[in-house]
Amino acid sequence: MTGVLPRFVRIEMGKRGCVLRLEPDYIKESRHSRACFDDMRPFFGTRRRTQALRGELIAKIVSTLPNEISIVRRGGRWRSRLRLSNGLIVSILVARSVRTWNETLRWLIGPVQHERKFITLLARLDASNCSFLDLHVFPHIDRQTRFLISQSDSWLNRGKRLSDLSRLREIAARVRLARRSKPRESHR
Repeated sequence: MTGVLPRFVRIEMGKRGCVLRLEPDYIKESRHSRACFDDMRPFFGTRRRTQALRGELIAKIVSTLPNEISIVRRGGRWRSRLRLSNGLIVSILVARSVRTWNETLRWLIGPVQHERKFITLLARLDASNCSFLDLHVFPHIDRQTRFLISQSDSWLNRGKRLSDLSRLREIAARVRLARRSKPRESHR
């Protein structure tokens, strides 16, 4: 049970953020309430919820553009990526929102070492980490370690905002052309 919530679970917005709810019929059918919650243990963590949202986003993109995008799965512990019909590989990063010490909302971006060179679709989650706030397409991720960004961080200007999933192929191609036209920076 990785990446997709079981059918007896739904995500709802509560007063204090995102809540996982069990369907009442499942609880009635369950012989022991402990068994019910043992089944749910993997989904209570933020990481699992983020993985589930990432999986839903990938599925939505592929269903929006079924003839133009496919999923690349290398198996094992490798993450799924998208392959566009023109051969481009697109990595998907989901950035969780976090509150800093002064209650300022920031987004935590965790670059994946072996995917940093790919065109990247960054999906920022809302304040409750239950749905997507916005999407941005980047030519690559220029940082090696986790970092925080603000709502309108200048780092976002490196990419292009994606307001409609059906335009992913077009925006990715545009970002790729921009990457090719820029001179390479030398790292000293």
